[in-house]
Amino acid sequence: MALRLHLTIIGKCSICSESLKEGEDRALYISECSHAFHYNCILYNALHGNNICPTCNSLWKNLPFLNASPTPYPNNKIHIPNPPPPPNFSPKFPPIRHLPYADDDPLSSSTASSSFPNNNNHIPKPPPPPPPPKFPPIRPLPFADDDPLPSSPATTTASSSFPQLSESDTTLYPTNNVHIHIPKPPPPPPPKFPPIRRISFADDNPLPSSPVTTIASSSFPEHVALRESDTTLYPTNNIHNHIPRPPPPPTFPPIHSYQVLSSTFTTTTTTATTTASSSATPLQQQGANMTVKAFPEYPALGKSEQSNSFAVLVGIQAPPLSPEASDRSTDRAPIDLIAVLDVSGSMTGNKITLLKKAMVFVINNLGPTDRLSIITFSTKARRVTPLWRMTDTRKNDSIHAVNSIVVEEATNIIAGLKMAVQVLDQRREKNPVSSILLLSDGQDNENEPGKHFLRLLPYCIRSNDTDSSNSAHHQTDAVIPVHTFGFGSDHDATTMHAIADISRGTFSYIESIRIIQDAFAQCIGGLLSVVAQQLEIQVETASVKVRIQCIPSGKHRNNIGYSKEHGVIYLDNVYAEEVKQFLVYLSVPPAELGTLTTQLLEVKCLYMDPLSKQNKVSETVKVEIYRPDVEDLSETDRQVCLEVSKEKHRITVAKGIAQAQAMAERGQLHEAQSSLQNQITFLETVRDSGFDAAHCEMLTEEVKVVKQMMASKGVYEGTGRGFTKSMMLCHGYQRAATQQSSKAPAGRSVAMSYQTNNMKKMVSKSRRMRQGDDDQDSIP
Repeated sequence: MALRLHLTIIGKCSICSESLKEGEDRALYISECSHAFHYNCILYNALHGNNICPTCNSLWKNLPFLNASPTPYPNNKIHIPNPPPPPNFSPKFPPIRHLPYADDDPLSSSTASSSFPNNNNHIPKPPPPPPPPKFPPIRPLPFADDDPLPSSPATTTASSSFPQLSESDTTLYPTNNVHIHIPKPPPPPPPKFPPIRRISFADDNPLPSSPVTTIASSSFPEHVALRESDTTLYPTNNIHNHIPRPPPPPTFPPIHSYQVLSSTFTTTTTTATTTASSSATPLQQQGANMTVKAFPEYPALGKSEQSNSFAVLVGIQAPPLSPEASDRSTDRAPIDLIAVLDVSGSMTGNKITLLKKAMVFVINNLGPTDRLSIITFSTKARRVTPLWRMTDTRKNDSIHAVNSIVVEEATNIIAGLKMAVQVLDQRREKNPVSSILLLSDGQDNENEPGKHFLRLLPYCIRSNDTDSSNSAHHQTDAVIPVHTFGFGSDHDATTMHAIADISRGTFSYIESIRIIQDAFAQCIGGLLSVVAQQLEIQVETASVKVRIQCIPSGKHRNNIGYSKEHGVIYLDNVYAEEVKQFLVYLSVPPAELGTLTTQLLEVKCLYMDPLSKQNKVSETVKVEIYRPDVEDLSETDRQVCLEVSKEKHRITVAKGIAQAQAMAERGQLHEAQSSLQNQITFLETVRDSGFDAAHCEMLTEEVKVVKQMMASKGVYEGTGRGFTKSMMLCHGYQRAATQQSSKAPAGRSVAMSYQTNNMKKMVSKSRRMRQGDDDQDSIP
């Protein structure tokens, strides 16, 4: 006999809040937790995935009316046709289980949890947003108008806020019969090197080794100087998203695999040596491209004698350019040259006219493999031409641009140099040699002068900066020297000298603007004849107790090892036929018993060929001296080497000029002249002795000219400061620069002796051209 359970149901339905009385023709449902509801109400509620009791919040494990309904979809647990809503169904509050805002991000310490563990229709939380990309943001650089190479076409990426999604990417969330479409976020793009940038000045012409690709609207309008706002010259449709290619890896071998070049141009596995001990014959060995030489101060030293300052002159002499290089620019290292020109208000009249003629001379003497960009500065900087290859067409375009330059307002040297560095930094391809020419006739009135002025310069031209924050930079990056030209009595000689000094350039002082073309000619004559880069003169002691004491290398960097057995002198770009000489001071002990000679040094030269990009090393030159008994020393053995004597006198004069200049800066002009007069007396004594007479005569004339430049405060501040600073920098780098003043007689000086044959040829060419222009101007 079955037991029939009779329940008396009272109360109201928790869903519709109406009475639950039997006999009202409305089916009732009693849940497993013993709470009653209208059948239509609970069925309608269950269709939305709610299997929790609305009264006590207990989880229903079994809904018989749902499981009893068959489904043609075996993977779905719920498939019930939507019944019509119950009559007069208007709940007073929204269903509390519809959770449309359950989309908060999960806590980092817990996995996504749900109050509905067995409900497969619960709205899942959307995935967290992807992390931000780690590469730097897009920088607006508006001058990426260079012609792209065929191997790296301009890339344009079509972006969309809502990418096309397949059905598998779409999830439907049924909430109140409204389908919410939430697309999956696209995956973050992989970082690329370098990041996408809008390059400002990546508009340099491709080098001759790659075909030229022309893009629309990149031609230069005739008779109009380029301006940054000229949208015709800087198209924005193809180049602002240009992705520059990373630089290729170096092709030259590591330092341990240098090619050893002999005079017969054969490669050997061991370094050949040349040994000599007489000062009468130069201790030199001709390698394939570079001559290394060495001279001991004395050819002999007594066996029992010792010296703590025994001098050895070491140096190199660069080879000449090939005869074809003057006709074919492909036989020499091409250059990327940036001309930064002052067009402030003081450049009116004849100044700007002669400056344009000087620039036309520079343009006409560059080859088709050389590239030139012209920048002018006044209150602000303006790029007149991009970095163009000097083909015949581009030469004409550049000349038109130069002739369109007009004088503007104030002087802002820093702005001009910063833009020049931008052009060099953002170029897509690089020539082996890079340099900046800076010309100004005034003082920077947009930046405060003083010791912090140089800190405003870009790092890449602060090669000689002793600031530790820049030391790592200039040890790894290519040197960009700035060759400065100050003309007139109003220019800031201190600033122009400091810029050249800190960038390892030269400073030319020009009193008359008519000489500016000759000064440019001398400078580019050297720049167009670079035959070696990253040159190192390495010296190593050849005996156990011989030690290196010091290497006075002027403005060139040097390094002596901790054990004082090794030393290196660093040079950057070396011009054809250029000579560099340095004294190495040694401590030499007494000779060992039974020895007739003492090996002092081994000298060799390592450098990179700018055309082949290969590292080369010269043959090693060994320096030794004889060690006879003291009583056996002859007069010849005690005679100082002429070459060593010349270098000692040159260094003495350079130091004396620097000391006198420091006194003049302090206003001690009388003391400065007395110091210079003492040097003149000493040099005349050496000259009269007949030893090194010609060289001492040149040094004497040089010191006399400097003394005239310090005759009074007015003369020093007007002419002497710039003239003296230019001469000091010439001695520091052993490189020629122009010093021109009406108060200095035109004579041969040691500073002028640094001129190479290529410099002389270019200056002679400039003078002939100026003479022709003067003759034409004199015709009525």
